[in-house]
Amino acid sequence: MWICRGLAAACLLMSACIELPASAEASGSGVTTGLQIQSVHCGAGATLDRYLAGSGSAVIAVLDGDHRTVYSDESGVTGEVNDTRDVAGNPGLWMLSVNPAGFAGQFKITLQCP
Repeated sequence: MWICRGLAAACLLMSACIELPASAEASGSGVTTGLQIQSVHCGAGATLDRYLAGSGSAVIAVLDGDHRTVYSDESGVTGEVNDTRDVAGNPGLWMLSVNPAGFAGQFKITLQCP
């Protein structure tokens, strides 16, 4: 995570930065997929789409541009969860973290920035 913070700071100082996508996504199977961390440049808010089908729990966290946790949940699932949540925070490089270690099934978590 320190590497990501350093890269974000270096990118802000450079005039020729690579454009980050408008969304970050973690998906896969809880049985075979490990921890996933994605970064995306957001303003003061984002939309978190959660789809989990299976059983067990997956830990989902979102950090805002000031590296503060603005969303954290250990989603316990039996069956299917398919919902959308608005998340507010400070502008900058946001991070989506999904750890499906205790989850058996399929998942797709997307953080979208307007």
